[in-house]
Amino acid sequence: MLQRMIMDTYLQQILPGTLLGLILYVAVLPLRRRRLAGKGLSSPAGREWLMLILWCYGGAMAMMTLMPPGFQLAALLRGEMTQPFFTAGTYNFKLFATMQYTRELTVGNVVLFMPFPFLAAVLWRREKWYQALLLAVSITVFIECWQHFVGRMTELDDLILNTAGGMLGWLVWRVLGRPALRCKER
Repeated sequence: MLQRMIMDTYLQQILPGTLLGLILYVAVLPLRRRRLAGKGLSSPAGREWLMLILWCYGGAMAMMTLMPPGFQLAALLRGEMTQPFFTAGTYNFKLFATMQYTRELTVGNVVLFMPFPFLAAVLWRREKWYQALLLAVSITVFIECWQHFVGRMTELDDLILNTAGGMLGWLVWRVLGRPALRCKER
């Protein structure tokens, strides 16, 4: 029962972000296609599916990491949100504190960032490990800084675990044989 309630809460929290990611992908697609056509390129279907998944995933992650604790868009739209959006958060710079408390949180912080190197593979033509590292660190630093302003906890462990997840994702991508995600010449 409790697990079901937690899943329902997460779904209510991330679904609007997923839908927003879908809407943004569809809105930007004609512009991207025109830009690629201007360069004599086209994007293969596999790359487009990955882009769609990454846009939706990014939207879900934004709702999960950038919103205040317990934020639900539906409650905001119904006028039921009672807490202010921007409120000071807390800091936890004690190294490995998260890892001491819950295994699920530790694993979750790693696994949630594994898809971001695939984004690096889509964005850069000759992606390298340090680009995946830079992307994982940049996204995590932004999230951790932002979380302080929306009443969440900024944690050093999150930076370490999310970056580790990004690098693990890059290794998985390498093991998969670096799937071809390049644009094709027309």
